[in-house]
Amino acid sequence: MYGVIRQYDIDPGQIDAIVHRCRERFLPILSKALGFVSWTLMDAGPAGLITASVFDDELKADYAAGWYKENQAALALGHPQVTRGPVVTRSVVEHVPEGYGFLWRCAVGAGGIYEATHRVRDSLVPLIAALPGFASYGAIDAGASTVVSLSIFKNRECADAGSRQTVAWVNERLAECVAQPPEIIPAEIRLRTSTTAVTT
Repeated sequence: MYGVIRQYDIDPGQIDAIVHRCRERFLPILSKALGFVSWTLMDAGPAGLITASVFDDELKADYAAGWYKENQAALALGHPQVTRGPVVTRSVVEHVPEGYGFLWRCAVGAGGIYEATHRVRDSLVPLIAALPGFASYGAIDAGASTVVSLSIFKNRECADAGSRQTVAWVNERLAECVAQPPEIIPAEIRLRTSTTAVTT
C-alpha cells in the first residue's frame, strides 16, 4: 500500500465549508477510484488542515493527486506540504467511530528506518491497539530517514492516552534510533471514508 499526507494552511473560519465541499464533491469521486483504501480529513487547529490517503500502490495514489491539483481552487485549498511513501505498517479496528488522532513525524538515524519500523509493527502497534477507543494506526516511510504515522481513536481522551503511551514507548524502545524529538500534531477527525464505510 502507499500513503499520501497533505497539510494545508487554511483560514480556520473556512473549515466547515471545506468539509462540506469535500463531502459533496470529492468523496463520491475518490471513493470509486481504482485502488482506493481510505481517506481522512483532519482539523489540526493552528497546524491547518491535514488529509491522509491510502491506496493499493503509488500509481493509483498518483491518479488521485491529479484530481487534487485540478480541484484545489474549488475546494478552497491552497498548495499543500506533501509527504508520501510506502505504508510500512497498518492496523484497523472495524466499526470504531473515529473522532481524534495524532500525526507523528519522526526522523530516525541513518539506517534506522528498517529497525524502527519493525519495532513499531511488532511492539508499539499491538500495545496501542489494545487501548480503549483505538480505531487505526498507519505509518509510511516518507524517505530522507523520516517515518510519518497517524494514530486514530474514538475521542480526544482515548487519543491523549494513546499519545502518552506512544511517547513512553518511543523513549523506552526507540530512543537510540530517533535523531531528534518527533513533531506531534493533534487533530480532530472531520471526515473519513474507507472501502467499507464513511464516518463523519
